[in-house]
Amino acid sequence: MRLHIMHSASLLLLALLAGTACHRSGVAPAAPPARKWQSFQPRYPAMFQAAHVEGMVIFAVRTDSTGRPVLGTFAVSHSTHDLFMFTVKTALRTARAPASVVIRDTVFFHAFRTASDSARVCAAVGGATVVCARQTEAERRVVY
Repeated sequence: MRLHIMHSASLLLLALLAGTACHRSGVAPAAPPARKWQSFQPRYPAMFQAAHVEGMVIFAVRTDSTGRPVLGTFAVSHSTHDLFMFTVKTALRTARAPASVVIRDTVFFHAFRTASDSARVCAAVGGATVVCARQTEAERRVVY
């Protein structure tokens, strides 16, 4: 449990450092956008949910004149695993956003091992997208 909390804290720290990197370089950070997405719902990969694998994807994508992401412009600056990156790209196929803009987003994938305060942990962090999954009772059983 302690390792799980430390891993979650390290992901949060990485996100906060990414957001303050421009400020340290002397460039003022841009004001956070109102709402990036009108619809964007990545799903937690079932295999990673069962194995309690957490991670994140930092990416950018341009939208066309109708607000649909142009998948050819999808660029990932950091991903903890290719499956998370694929999950985000798949969710972009049905996503909608403001027209003719570049969307930059961070998607955090967080898995709960026990019943905890998911509303607090899964709240958006600095405008990022957070995807949470809870371990089911069947997944908690140990078979000998």
